[in-house]
Amino acid sequence: MILKHQKSKPGFTLIEIIVVVGIMGVLTTIIYQFVLQGHDLFNQSRDQALAQDTLRKVMTSVAKELRAAQNADTGAYLLANAEEQSITFYSDVDGDDSRERLRYFLSGTNFQRGIIDPPSADEVIETVVENIRNIDSIFTYFDENYTGIEDPLTHPINLAEVRLVHMKFDVDIDPNLPPDQISIETSIMIRNLKTNF
Repeated sequence: MILKHQKSKPGFTLIEIIVVVGIMGVLTTIIYQFVLQGHDLFNQSRDQALAQDTLRKVMTSVAKELRAAQNADTGAYLLANAEEQSITFYSDVDGDDSRERLRYFLSGTNFQRGIIDPPSADEVIETVVENIRNIDSIFTYFDENYTGIEDPLTHPINLAEVRLVHMKFDVDIDPNLPPDQISIETSIMIRNLKTNF
């Protein structure tokens, strides 16, 4: 009996298929991790940009209110408190010819606004910006001699000397992830206290 050598059919062995599937699984996992990291970085950057935009709008609002500060309807001085992380003043923010008591302050990482609208004596507090990471002062205060090169007034602040308020905010959604924190600052001259026209 003569045995004929049978030709093997072309194809893959089971071991070759297992190796290829394993390699594809590892490559898919690596690619997925890169895509996931890119997605997370995109979301973080987007959220940081939104926080920056919100902060700019809030700073514009605070500057407008502070610039127009006036003595309270009761006759109290227009500035009630001036601290490193908070400021309290009177301003007509709703156009009703009655001056509201406004308090802006940092609570944890939330910048908040408290308002007392007479005749009510209750303060309504709302968070206006989150993720504020200031280590240094948010508010610094200057007198009528401000030129941009002198040191701010020292604490405790003599409210009668304040003519200009400088605000600086550091905002960062997550300090452990990129992008880096953003600092935004502005200075506000209190119109009703201006002496050098």
